[in-house]
Amino acid sequence: MDRSFALRLPRPAVISLPRRPLLWLAAALLALPALGGSWMWLRDSSLVSVEHVHISGARGADGRAIRVALDEAARHMSTLHVKLGVLRAAVAPFRVVRDLKVSSGSPHTLSIQVIEQPPVAALTVGAVKTQGTVTRDDDRIADYSSAGPTWYDAFVKPDIVSPGHNIVA
Repeated sequence: MDRSFALRLPRPAVISLPRRPLLWLAAALLALPALGGSWMWLRDSSLVSVEHVHISGARGADGRAIRVALDEAARHMSTLHVKLGVLRAAVAPFRVVRDLKVSSGSPHTLSIQVIEQPPVAALTVGAVKTQGTVTRDDDRIADYSSAGPTWYDAFVKPDIVSPGHNIVA
Protein backbone atom coordinates (compact mmCIF):
# COMPACT_ATOMS: atom_id res chain seq x y z
CA MET A 1 0.00 0.00 0.00
CA ASP A 2 1.44 3.29 -1.08
CA ARG A 3 1.00 6.02 1.49
CA SER A 4 2.54 8.96 -0.34
CA PHE A 5 1.68 12.41 0.73
CA ALA A 6 -0.09 14.13 -2.12
CA LEU A 7 -1.67 17.52 -2.14
CA ARG A 8 -5.40 17.21 -2.41
CA LEU A 9 -7.04 20.02 -4.40
CA PRO A 10 -10.71 20.80 -4.01
CA ARG A 11 -12.93 19.69 -6.81
CA PRO A 12 -14.11 22.51 -9.07
CA ALA A 13 -17.79 23.41 -8.79
CA VAL A 14 -19.85 22.08 -11.60
CA ILE A 15 -22.52 24.35 -12.99
CA SER A 16 -25.42 22.29 -14.11
CA LEU A 17 -27.36 23.61 -17.06
CA PRO A 18 -31.04 22.92 -17.36
CA ARG A 19 -31.68 19.73 -19.16
CA ARG A 20 -34.05 21.39 -21.56
CA PRO A 21 -32.70 24.86 -22.39
CA LEU A 22 -35.20 25.41 -25.21
CA LEU A 23 -38.07 24.80 -22.82
CA TRP A 24 -36.72 27.42 -20.39
CA LEU A 25 -36.16 29.89 -23.21
CA ALA A 26 -39.70 29.40 -24.49
CA ALA A 27 -41.12 29.88 -20.99
CA ALA A 28 -39.15 33.13 -20.56
CA LEU A 29 -40.30 34.45 -23.93
CA LEU A 30 -43.92 33.71 -23.05
CA ALA A 31 -43.60 35.35 -19.64
CA LEU A 32 -42.23 38.66 -21.00
CA PRO A 33 -45.45 39.79 -22.78
CA ALA A 34 -47.50 38.83 -19.74
CA LEU A 35 -45.27 40.92 -17.47
CA GLY A 36 -45.28 43.83 -19.94
CA GLY A 37 -49.04 43.71 -20.24
CA SER A 38 -49.50 43.70 -16.50
CA TRP A 39 -47.20 46.73 -16.20
CA MET A 40 -49.22 48.60 -18.84
CA TRP A 41 -52.40 47.78 -16.92
CA LEU A 42 -50.92 48.77 -13.55
CA ARG A 43 -49.50 52.15 -14.63
CA ASP A 44 -52.95 53.40 -15.71
CA SER A 45 -55.02 51.64 -13.04
CA SER A 46 -56.89 53.26 -10.19
CA LEU A 47 -54.45 51.65 -7.75
CA VAL A 48 -51.95 54.43 -8.53
CA SER A 49 -54.27 57.20 -9.72
CA VAL A 50 -53.49 60.77 -8.64
CA GLU A 51 -55.70 61.91 -5.78
CA HIS A 52 -53.53 64.55 -4.07
CA VAL A 53 -51.77 67.28 -6.05
CA HIS A 54 -49.24 69.56 -4.32
CA ILE A 55 -48.41 72.67 -6.37
CA SER A 56 -45.73 75.14 -5.37
CA GLY A 57 -44.22 78.20 -7.01
CA ALA A 58 -47.36 79.63 -8.63
CA ARG A 59 -47.60 83.23 -7.43
CA GLY A 60 -48.90 86.54 -8.67
CA ALA A 61 -52.20 87.45 -10.23
CA ASP A 62 -52.38 84.23 -12.28
CA GLY A 63 -51.26 81.96 -9.42
CA ARG A 64 -54.72 80.65 -8.61
CA ALA A 65 -55.59 80.04 -12.27
CA ILE A 66 -52.29 78.19 -12.80
CA ARG A 67 -52.94 75.97 -9.76
CA VAL A 68 -56.48 75.18 -10.92
CA ALA A 69 -55.29 74.29 -14.46
CA LEU A 70 -52.52 72.02 -13.16
CA ASP A 71 -54.77 70.35 -10.59
CA GLU A 72 -57.41 69.58 -13.22
CA ALA A 73 -54.85 68.15 -15.66
CA ALA A 74 -53.08 66.06 -13.01
CA ARG A 75 -56.27 64.42 -11.72
CA HIS A 76 -56.55 62.44 -14.97
CA MET A 77 -53.13 60.79 -14.56
CA SER A 78 -51.51 58.11 -12.45
CA THR A 79 -48.32 58.39 -10.45
CA LEU A 80 -46.66 55.76 -12.67
CA HIS A 81 -47.72 57.48 -15.92
CA VAL A 82 -47.21 61.25 -15.57
CA LYS A 83 -47.87 63.05 -18.85
CA LEU A 84 -45.60 66.09 -18.73
CA GLY A 85 -46.83 67.29 -22.13
CA VAL A 86 -50.40 67.48 -20.86
CA LEU A 87 -49.31 69.48 -17.80
CA ARG A 88 -47.29 71.89 -19.96
CA ALA A 89 -50.24 72.33 -22.30
CA ALA A 90 -52.46 73.18 -19.32
CA VAL A 91 -50.22 76.12 -18.38
CA ALA A 92 -49.34 77.20 -21.94
CA PRO A 93 -51.75 80.19 -21.83
CA PHE A 94 -49.82 81.61 -18.87
CA ARG A 95 -46.73 83.33 -20.25
CA VAL A 96 -45.23 83.68 -16.80
CA VAL A 97 -44.68 79.87 -16.52
CA ARG A 98 -41.24 78.92 -17.82
CA ASP A 99 -41.15 75.22 -16.85
CA LEU A 100 -42.52 72.54 -14.52
CA LYS A 101 -40.75 70.03 -12.26
CA VAL A 102 -42.92 67.02 -11.49
CA SER A 103 -42.34 64.18 -9.04
CA SER A 104 -44.64 61.44 -7.87
CA GLY A 105 -44.75 60.46 -4.25
CA SER A 106 -46.81 57.93 -2.39
CA PRO A 107 -49.31 55.88 -4.38
CA HIS A 108 -51.69 58.79 -4.91
CA THR A 109 -49.59 62.00 -4.62
CA LEU A 110 -48.14 64.17 -7.38
CA SER A 111 -45.94 67.19 -6.59
CA ILE A 112 -45.59 69.95 -9.18
CA GLN A 113 -43.18 72.86 -8.87
CA VAL A 114 -43.93 75.80 -11.13
CA ILE A 115 -40.88 77.70 -12.32
CA GLU A 116 -41.93 81.23 -13.19
CA GLN A 117 -40.24 83.80 -15.35
CA PRO A 118 -41.90 87.13 -14.60
CA PRO A 119 -41.48 89.95 -17.10
CA VAL A 120 -38.28 91.88 -16.44
CA ALA A 121 -39.49 95.22 -17.72
CA ALA A 122 -42.74 96.34 -19.19
CA LEU A 123 -43.41 99.85 -20.35
CA THR A 124 -46.90 100.99 -21.13
CA VAL A 125 -47.77 104.03 -23.21
CA GLY A 126 -51.09 105.84 -23.04
CA ALA A 127 -52.84 108.49 -25.09
CA VAL A 128 -53.82 111.90 -23.73
CA LYS A 129 -56.74 114.11 -24.69
CA THR A 130 -55.41 117.66 -24.65
CA GLN A 131 -58.92 119.18 -24.67
CA GLY A 132 -57.71 121.52 -27.46
CA THR A 133 -55.72 123.72 -25.05
CA VAL A 134 -52.02 124.44 -24.71
CA THR A 135 -51.79 123.98 -20.93
CA ARG A 136 -51.50 120.57 -19.32
CA ASP A 137 -53.85 121.35 -16.44
CA ASP A 138 -56.92 120.00 -18.23
CA ASP A 139 -55.26 117.03 -20.01
CA ARG A 140 -56.85 113.65 -19.34
CA ILE A 141 -56.00 110.05 -20.30
CA ALA A 142 -58.13 109.14 -23.31
CA ASP A 143 -61.06 106.78 -22.75
CA TYR A 144 -59.67 104.26 -25.24
CA SER A 145 -56.21 104.20 -23.61
CA SER A 146 -55.25 101.45 -21.19
CA ALA A 147 -55.12 102.44 -17.55
CA GLY A 148 -55.08 100.72 -14.20
CA PRO A 149 -52.91 98.19 -12.37
CA THR A 150 -50.99 95.56 -14.31
CA TRP A 151 -51.58 91.84 -13.81
CA TYR A 152 -47.99 90.99 -12.86
CA ASP A 153 -46.89 93.74 -10.46
CA ALA A 154 -50.08 95.72 -9.69
CA PHE A 155 -48.45 99.08 -10.51
CA VAL A 156 -50.67 101.81 -11.88
CA LYS A 157 -50.22 102.30 -15.61
CA PRO A 158 -49.57 103.89 -18.10
CA ASP A 159 -45.93 104.80 -17.52
CA ILE A 160 -45.71 107.36 -20.31
CA VAL A 161 -48.44 109.41 -21.97
CA SER A 162 -48.36 111.54 -25.07
CA PRO A 163 -50.93 113.41 -27.13
CA GLY A 164 -52.92 110.86 -29.06
CA HIS A 165 -56.31 112.42 -29.70
CA ASN A 166 -57.17 114.41 -32.87
CA ILE A 167 -53.58 114.24 -34.12
CA VAL A 168 -53.17 115.19 -37.78
CA ALA A 169 -49.93 114.22 -39.46
